[in-house]
Amino acid sequence: MRFTKGLAGLLALACVLILPGCAAAAVQAATAEAEAAAPAATVANGGDEKAMERTITVSGEGTVSAKPDIATLSLGVQTTGDTAEEALARNSEEMNGVIAALLQADLDEDDIQTTGLNIYPVYDNRPVEPGDSRQVIGYRATNRVTITVRDIALAGTVLDVAVTAGANVASGIQFGLSDMDSIIDEALVASVADAQAKAQVIADALGVAVGEPLVVIQEYIERPQANVYLARAEAAFDSGGFSPPVQGGSVRVTAHLRITFALE
Repeated sequence: MRFTKGLAGLLALACVLILPGCAAAAVQAATAEAEAAAPAATVANGGDEKAMERTITVSGEGTVSAKPDIATLSLGVQTTGDTAEEALARNSEEMNGVIAALLQADLDEDDIQTTGLNIYPVYDNRPVEPGDSRQVIGYRATNRVTITVRDIALAGTVLDVAVTAGANVASGIQFGLSDMDSIIDEALVASVADAQAKAQVIADALGVAVGEPLVVIQEYIERPQANVYLARAEAAFDSGGFSPPVQGGSVRVTAHLRITFALE
């Protein structure tokens, strides 16, 4: 009886000692089986190979020049008066005369647009005692219009007509294109070609081939900027009135792109 109990105890102790090793072996076998069943990491499922993808990013710039076919003039009338009402009434009368003269010069009414109407007090500039306010000695009214001239050859004549009719403020002239979208498209095509050429030069130096474009970013478009022609129009008027020569030159549009290409 005692022998039987002792044998049972030894068997129980052996199980306790052996079971941890059995469990560890079972876990190792299950892990190996799971690893064998799992797919290998690829670019598609986010593996390390994606980090090894070879690309090149370059900037492209394309510039297209064209002869402008429209000119935009910015001019106006400035008047003064003892009261705001007087200054504004005088200004309205003179501006109406300028607009009438422009319409008689075969300009379309839709090509004349008011861009600013301001009236503000004119102060006495003489020194005042501390704490005193400067005295208002009158009012100044300014009315500005933008004129679109669809024949650049007539821009000087239009300016002369306006000044002769009473315009005494001119802030500038800008040349542009009636079909700006077309020249922008040409500039974009040129910038793509520039980027491709740069990528090819770099790839040739590395001994690899340029693949398909992966990312294309349009950074910005440089459009024609306004060119200041006259600060004030009185100079043309005081000289006796004439058609000043206006040369449109050429306008340029530049497109900037950034393209990422695959390398093969």
